[in-house]
Amino acid sequence: MRTKTRIAGWLLLIFSLVVLTGCHRLAIPAMTPAEKIALRSFHGRYVTALGEGEGWSLKQSPGPELSDCNWFTQYNLANGKIALETCHGRFVTAPRRGTTRFAWEVWQESGLGDCGQFVQQELGEDRVAFITCAGKYLTAGNDGLGWEPPLQWAIVGETSELKDWEIFTVNPRPTATSNKIATRVAEARATRVAPAAPVPPGGSPHSCR
Repeated sequence: MRTKTRIAGWLLLIFSLVVLTGCHRLAIPAMTPAEKIALRSFHGRYVTALGEGEGWSLKQSPGPELSDCNWFTQYNLANGKIALETCHGRFVTAPRRGTTRFAWEVWQESGLGDCGQFVQQELGEDRVAFITCAGKYLTAGNDGLGWEPPLQWAIVGETSELKDWEIFTVNPRPTATSNKIATRVAEARATRVAPAAPVPPGGSPHSCR
């Protein structure tokens, strides 16, 4: 009798774990990797994912050389939204509420939650804006008044109105195929031999008259 009770208990536990796992999976929209992108702000700087020592925050670096942490993997979600995974394997996440600008600062979360899913608003000419779970826009700050450290060049999600600072330009990462094509073109140009200049009668092609 005790053996049957234990078996029934184990079966119930396994069934509960399966149900909970299935529900957890259903709570996260299916993700399809789209491409690697870099985001250039209105200030001409590139959004950068900082590490644990900097609180997993996002800042804007001047470029023009882009490091691994300037690139984000964009996922298209089944619910029509997008998610951005950083070089640290974490997801860009915006606050749901805040009372100060510092409280609205965007960070990187280890898992994908509701506030890691953004509505991407297409503005034409590779320009986009991102609407957060709070119905606000991501904003790229500067180093002026109200943006002193630690908010200098930060990314926040506090703005309700779309203006210049809420617009980002998307730079797709060159694919391996495009890199190979560019390499072949460069090699072809380097090895291309210019046609010989005609030699005038009685002199070299570099003779002066």
